[in-house]
Amino acid sequence: MGHALLAEHLRRWSAPSRPSLRRVRYLHPRSLVGAGLALTPETEGLAAQAEARARAVNASPDLVRIGRFLLRSEAIASSRIEGIAPSAHKIALAELGQQEEIKGLSEQARSVAHNMTLVRGAVEELSDSRPMTCEHLVALHRSLLPGSPEHHGIRVVQNWLGGSSYQPLDADFVPPPADSLPPLIDDLLEYLNGAIHGREAERQCCTEHAWDRTRCMDRVLPQSRHDRLRSGGADFR
Repeated sequence: MGHALLAEHLRRWSAPSRPSLRRVRYLHPRSLVGAGLALTPETEGLAAQAEARARAVNASPDLVRIGRFLLRSEAIASSRIEGIAPSAHKIALAELGQQEEIKGLSEQARSVAHNMTLVRGAVEELSDSRPMTCEHLVALHRSLLPGSPEHHGIRVVQNWLGGSSYQPLDADFVPPPADSLPPLIDDLLEYLNGAIHGREAERQCCTEHAWDRTRCMDRVLPQSRHDRLRSGGADFR
């Protein structure tokens, strides 16, 4: 693999419809903690400048309005990955519908608006949590899928993206096996509880694919880490 934090592994897969065993290639992220991602002095200086600018922007009263539009755009993009595609206008109406009665709203728009509210609250809550734990993430995942208790918590079976619905042999992407997730999540949380490398954290979340049925989880953790840094709740490393 071209990326230093990813490794390809082969595992044999026994397809129910085929008598022979075939191998499937899956991605297994390497540890983030102690990965040698030291910043050069020049990069540290640029990071400090970016942090100062972020604090200045955060002080602007216009940021709240801009942030709502950005969050809505992110929610729409994530929902399209899951096969749901309500328009931005309908989602905005569904947001208003959380405070007042608005007729004619689709369940899809209500669901996306509801997830936006949960994600916004989760980012604030996790930004204040010291340290961030797996229990915080399990609770968030449960709140995002109130009607699907069978999917609550860290997945316990293999999942994949693309290809057949019955086996991962022809999948476009196969995340790590379920039995390898607990130590990977522990490693990710240790990294998130004080690291500067938010992009690596987001890539790690997407690669592990530990939470079924929602993509919001992949965004909440890096965003909450960023908010901690912005408010002075963590140190650069």
